[in-house]
Amino acid sequence: MKKILTLVVLTLILSCSTNETIEQETTSFPTDISLPAEPISVGDILTINGSGFSENENYIVTFTGDALGIINEISANSLKVEVPENALSGDITLSFNNITQVIGSLVIEDNSNTENVYLYYESQGFIVKLDIETGELEVTRDGIANGGDTIGAVYNSQTNEYIVFFNNTDPNYIVIDLNTGEPTFHAIDPSFSLIVGDGTDVFSAPVIDDNGKVYLIYERLSSLVELNIETGELNLISDGFNGGDILGAIFNSQTNEYIALYNNTDPNYIKLNLTTLELSFEPIDPSFSFIIGDGTDVFSAPVIDNNGKVYLIYERLSSLVELNIETGELNLISDGFNGGDILGAIYSPKTNEYIAFFNNTDPNYIKLNLTSLELSFKPIDPSFSFITGDGTDVFSAPIISAN
Repeated sequence: MKKILTLVVLTLILSCSTNETIEQETTSFPTDISLPAEPISVGDILTINGSGFSENENYIVTFTGDALGIINEISANSLKVEVPENALSGDITLSFNNITQVIGSLVIEDNSNTENVYLYYESQGFIVKLDIETGELEVTRDGIANGGDTIGAVYNSQTNEYIVFFNNTDPNYIVIDLNTGEPTFHAIDPSFSLIVGDGTDVFSAPVIDDNGKVYLIYERLSSLVELNIETGELNLISDGFNGGDILGAIFNSQTNEYIALYNNTDPNYIKLNLTTLELSFEPIDPSFSFIIGDGTDVFSAPVIDNNGKVYLIYERLSSLVELNIETGELNLISDGFNGGDILGAIYSPKTNEYIAFFNNTDPNYIKLNLTSLELSFKPIDPSFSFITGDGTDVFSAPIISAN
């Protein structure tokens, strides 16, 4: 009798152990995951290959833009997912059993939206549209009086407006309605209590947030101000923006942060949380193997992608680097960025490309696909009827529109 009981207990223990093993095997995170290298379109079926998927489990596939994929089929070695309408190019995550991992990156082609690139053609006073595939130019608006030294531009997606900023004795900006081409000229608030009006009221590093609010650095006071784009009125947000020579700024929509980047002997950046107004100062990775620290470590043309990744050109190496905005660490992405004097860069969500623009005798731009790392070099339309080719064809203030 004792032998029988012992056998029953042992059988139960082994059975429970086996069940636990089976349960552990079926609920572990899938392995050997891979994505196709080719771009994919909205509405297509994406096949995610791997090992250890289970038909009885729930998986969540999230595309950049917080777009949830619709899972159509599960097998032991793959997931088939429909690409949702609001999916953007960039990272894709898989969530399962309280674990979320980035499983790769894809270019998402959404033919419902057309990206257009615009530049300010300084020598002619034109706003031009650039065909980013061919380099051809088209005049969007001529007769834009030069408002002074161009400090940059932003695109307001809510109003489809190109907004370009200028410094002179009276800083100003011009708003161009991209639907009609009509410009509106504005002065930056001359009644602002801190404005001096003697030519030292220099502004820089404009960005626009997701709500259409525009921010600038007021250099004389090393402060961040908010600009009411309708009236030109200014509102002081925060001081402490004195990190060196300003190379530009970005807006991180994921953290609601204004991030200004600086060059000096020790390049750095300053982050301001626009919700809490908490300010933090970070050095750009002094331990990066290529950093010299003698003042020649110059960075330029910052952009931020859909996943909050920040990219810069490291001019001494003519290379693109990725900046970890939390730690300051750098990662070398690609060389070959030696097109001339850098006027700025944009990020294309549609193609997941970093696009840098250069001025020299023959203005040009360089595109890097951040998924495939394929690099291409393009001249800005030398056949454009207004191009002189004598070195005076200066472009500035690039933006990319969503329609």
